[in-house]
Amino acid sequence: MLLSDAHLPQDLLFKLTYLDLSFDNDGIKKDTLPFDFLQKVPSLEHLRVDSCYGLKEIFPSQKLQVHDRTLPGLKQLTLFSLLELESIGLEHPWVKPYSQKLQLLKLWWCPQLEKLVSCAVSFINLKELQVTYCHRMEYLLKCSTAKSLLQLESLSIRECESMKEIVKKEEEDASDEIIFGSLRRIMLECHFAFQVFGRSHDCWMPEYENILRRNYRCAIIWGD
Repeated sequence: MLLSDAHLPQDLLFKLTYLDLSFDNDGIKKDTLPFDFLQKVPSLEHLRVDSCYGLKEIFPSQKLQVHDRTLPGLKQLTLFSLLELESIGLEHPWVKPYSQKLQLLKLWWCPQLEKLVSCAVSFINLKELQVTYCHRMEYLLKCSTAKSLLQLESLSIRECESMKEIVKKEEEDASDEIIFGSLRRIMLECHFAFQVFGRSHDCWMPEYENILRRNYRCAIIWGD
């Protein structure tokens, strides 16, 4: 699909619920998403961003007019093979309503991405989180964000070679209690010593329906 094609039927765009967005190396780097086009797909629920040359951020820090009325129904975000991605931007104030609606977040092969979010974000509706081949990430989430994962059912972390813990404690945390009341499935696949929920966290989880650990010399520590 050519985003610049003026002959695309508007009724089709209006009803579109899934979009796989990709732009290849054409000699011109695009450092942001085509939000002018995304305005035309108000029913979009699942956005997959795949192999976009030069893309360094998904949501910019500054909200522009072109961002108004963009992706109001977004529930699933997949980021795939974004080799230059440095920031998703889910923590920006104008993006936080999107973060709160997300039910699925998948990251695969984003080797320059160091953090899922850079400050506290509420993922109150997130049910599935997958992170694979994100080699610069040392931890998944800080405690303040992890506390919002009340609906999380499935967590998968695979081949993130720098990651040492899932939940990182913050010095200012007065309460360390984290409740994963809906978590049913964990998949950990790694090559390193791994502290699952960090030190000094009081984590409560129900019995799992399925725990998959492919250890590959991986030491899994459930906290102190």
